[in-house]
Amino acid sequence: MSALIGYARPHWRVLLLSLVLTLLASVSGLVQPKFAQAILDRLDDGAGVVALLAASLVAGALLTGLNAWLQQRTSERVVRQVRRGLVHRLIRLPVAELDRRAPGDLIARVTSDSTLLKSARA
Repeated sequence: MSALIGYARPHWRVLLLSLVLTLLASVSGLVQPKFAQAILDRLDDGAGVVALLAASLVAGALLTGLNAWLQQRTSERVVRQVRRGLVHRLIRLPVAELDRRAPGDLIARVTSDSTLLKSARA
């Protein structure tokens, strides 16, 4: 776990921004029922409230989309760092260790393990 945190540490600003965006998107989703209630309460003069509800819906969608994009980009970068580190270690393995393994086994392991790391972010 500490190794994974070490890989994520350079991306702390993006991860913090992602947390803020998640909170803002949640707030946007939570205020929408209040706007809908205000519209229903004042059906005659609800144009301003309808605009607020529409703005809240658009803002929530945009924040959610931006958050998803940031998280995906960051997870891809972390996986790339992990793969680079693993390949760097593979290159420096003793020849005897490489002779004991099947030719594609180590590379397949690096690829599959780092892919599992990417899927674990969800």
